[in-house]
Amino acid sequence: SFQAYWNRTNGDSDTFLHCAAARRNFWVMRYVASHAGEILFRNGRTSALEVLLEKLEEVGVSCPTADFPEIEVKRSWMDFSRYLPMAERTAFADMELEVQQSTGTYRVPAHRCVLGAASGVLHQELSAAGRVLLIDPLSCRSSKVLDTVLTFIYSSQISCDYREDGCLLWQLLCLCARYQLPEPLWRYARSALLLAVKNAVFTAVATIPLLLEAKREVGLSESEACFIAHVYLRSAEASEALRDTSPKCNEAVFLALEELELQAMSLLAN
Repeated sequence: SFQAYWNRTNGDSDTFLHCAAARRNFWVMRYVASHAGEILFRNGRTSALEVLLEKLEEVGVSCPTADFPEIEVKRSWMDFSRYLPMAERTAFADMELEVQQSTGTYRVPAHRCVLGAASGVLHQELSAAGRVLLIDPLSCRSSKVLDTVLTFIYSSQISCDYREDGCLLWQLLCLCARYQLPEPLWRYARSALLLAVKNAVFTAVATIPLLLEAKREVGLSESEACFIAHVYLRSAEASEALRDTSPKCNEAVFLALEELELQAMSLLAN
């Protein structure tokens, strides 16, 4: 069993897992992560994960610097802000968007032609939809997030008062990916969430497993994926999550180790 192997030490009082980490043996580390990830965080003198990160830094594999540039939005020649959807009544609105929140249903009037011009996916779905289009609940369940998207589509302005809420930023990023929304808004959502991760906002760090699992779908670069993997493996949230010993929690550590291995292979090959 893993417990039996964990208790065995060599002359230097190191376990097999410490030895594997010192040799940067990712196969062993990932195998343990997928079966009993909590072992990686156990502290004797030093946890096996700390040994691995230390050995990686010795060969130049460290946490990359994340950039958070200001998002510049080129305003379109036509400003639709006067028709910006509001919960009550909107001039010339010919449909409604609906979001299913935990507190109930939120509906807001909108214009098919404006939404369709901003998103090819919305164009297709609106062509077949009736009066009401339900926003994919797997992507968004917040009126705040939907309002951010609509404000950007209609006025080219980013209005976001939840920069410290990782869950809502994750929904904004998912909404951008699901409906292929304009690139500036997509970049803003990604940058805002990564900045919250960097600042160790708890709700943002909690989204890291989701980010790693869906990195291609939400448009993360290799450097960004590696950045959040380093942050996650150094976080208290990761070790706390593994006390649950659920396959999902183990998978998050497995994916983070996989990102580190890809970074190591890329750097050591050059």
